[in-house]
Amino acid sequence: MNTGDLIGDVFFALQLELMLPLVCPDPKWPYHDDCHNKEITSKDLVVSRLVLQVDPQWSAYAACNQGLPGNVDEYGNHCAEGTYCCFCGEPYFRRPRPCNGTLGRKNVKKDLHFAPAQWCNESARDYDCWQARLHEKLQWSDPGWWYSTAAAGYCPYHPQNCSWEVVALQKVINQTCHRESYGGAVEAYNRSCFEACGVRNMSSPCWTRCFYQTIMGPEGGTPHGKLEGLSMAEFAKLWRRAFESDDPAQGGCPGLTPVFPQVVV
Repeated sequence: MNTGDLIGDVFFALQLELMLPLVCPDPKWPYHDDCHNKEITSKDLVVSRLVLQVDPQWSAYAACNQGLPGNVDEYGNHCAEGTYCCFCGEPYFRRPRPCNGTLGRKNVKKDLHFAPAQWCNESARDYDCWQARLHEKLQWSDPGWWYSTAAAGYCPYHPQNCSWEVVALQKVINQTCHRESYGGAVEAYNRSCFEACGVRNMSSPCWTRCFYQTIMGPEGGTPHGKLEGLSMAEFAKLWRRAFESDDPAQGGCPGLTPVFPQVVV
């Protein structure tokens, strides 16, 4: 499976998941498979906070994704539909290799180039620039980390090749509740923009644009505009509060019955 620290998880949502209402109607967007990726589009998703104990003999981050119709992952590698498959090497270019049991990790600020800088040019759309410039909001002191934990290194199953185990599954919450929590908090920072959208719809292009303008600043969707808006640390605090309380009045979400994370080979 893939996991992330707080900033890494926040970045994943901002880079892709929350951007879908803008990019999916665009037929030229290069990652259209994500518009149908059930890991980010299903209505019954949850968000989990867990604690891992790991052996810090790091290896390269492995791409773990769900198999799509046609028995391939989103990059075209063989993966049975509905199952999870992890690939090391260069899976993005269909040159994967098997993963070993070591824990993979990726420094998001340093190593993740989901949207190349040249996407943000004078003819670019605002969301092209938001995707290309988002990593500029990250700080080197807290760059965001993604982790890949393969079944081959799962300590309870492979004690001779032990590299990671789950120490605690602290809380599992409904993703819809989570979005309501941090989305409502972001609205308070730019009320006039959100109200101009009319009836509240958190999956509408209008609401999504207001959201990113609040995160990136009014000029953040342009090639040379100043990046302002909420800092990553400020947004991460809003993101985290759903886990810190069960009370909706405090931005909290009730915990669901924990389910042990699926271990993926």
